[in-house]
Amino acid sequence: MAKWKDYPKPNLRFIRNKWVVVVSIPTSIRHLFGNGSGVTNSKRKATGTVDKAIAERRVTELAHKIYKEFDEAQLEYANHKDKQIDCGDRKKVASDGLSTSYYSLPSHATELRHLISKKSMSKSRGDIFKACYRLGEKDGTDTLYDLNKMKFFIQDLIEMHERGEHL
Repeated sequence: MAKWKDYPKPNLRFIRNKWVVVVSIPTSIRHLFGNGSGVTNSKRKATGTVDKAIAERRVTELAHKIYKEFDEAQLEYANHKDKQIDCGDRKKVASDGLSTSYYSLPSHATELRHLISKKSMSKSRGDIFKACYRLGEKDGTDTLYDLNKMKFFIQDLIEMHERGEHL
């Protein structure tokens, strides 16, 4: 588990007419912050001011809030993983040939990104899922583009599995 000493230092940036504290998410926990179309590289907290001096005084407080989010995501993932049974990072569910719980959709799911998030998919797994869903429908590409994309990310998943990483 990554600790506060491992977390990157916060940066103060002026974004959309406000000072914002930005902290890069450590690569070891980045998969915990997927946004449905990939992984998120950083977390932000607005200082609520355009005054740089005031914003600088708020950096530590807001960075600590971000660090707590990192901690909470890791704890949630660890607790979730502890409940899993012998399938990498997923629970095995018995099937009687009929509809089973792993096909149930969350009530809030209106887009693929919701399903990707619900299943805690890595970027590679999410990219396979999206390419399979839209197979041949992406403007400017053909079916072979999506098939090659899936092939590439399947190989990536195999390598991740061999390294014991989150799939």
